[in-house]
Amino acid sequence: MVSCYFCGVVSPRIGSESSANMERRSRFNHVCEVGSYRLALQASCTSVNTVGLGIFFDGKIFNATELASQLDTDSQDASEILLFAYRKWGDKFLQHVEGEFAFVLWDCVTPRVLLGCGAAVNLPLFYTLRNGEFWFSRALRDLLASLDETPRINKNYVARWLAMTSSIGNDSTFFRKCVPSGAGKRRYF
Repeated sequence: MVSCYFCGVVSPRIGSESSANMERRSRFNHVCEVGSYRLALQASCTSVNTVGLGIFFDGKIFNATELASQLDTDSQDASEILLFAYRKWGDKFLQHVEGEFAFVLWDCVTPRVLLGCGAAVNLPLFYTLRNGEFWFSRALRDLLASLDETPRINKNYVARWLAMTSSIGNDSTFFRKCVPSGAGKRRYF
């Protein structure tokens, strides 16, 4: 069971948006511009949002106390610890974090959007690329619900699943072009 959720879309920021795109984005409760991208998010989970930097986070950091000490903070809030780690170590911050988690982080100063998950694959992110936009979610059902149309069935995956082969893999889903992120992976925009 997903304890929280977040889903969103990263799209190129090209001039003014069409009314159809603006209507579609109205279902998101957080929209910001990050460099040449527009990030639209719908979330119900732990979050921290400071000037120009924010994060939505789901999961647990196993070495939070050790990290807090290394980062000179008294905070035990996982979202804050990840932001402190990002500020200190930049792109390499995940190398210092142990746990099972998924997150989306935006930095309007750099500017960049980062999506990722911890080394434990228990909390993956799912994503798909549609019409030049990168759609993502903590849960596959939320990703599917946010898309304008349901993706086609991935017949190869269904066949492997029905055959109950040991090589079903974790690199795809029942839906074509909707894939889980690998453990410890991150995406940058």
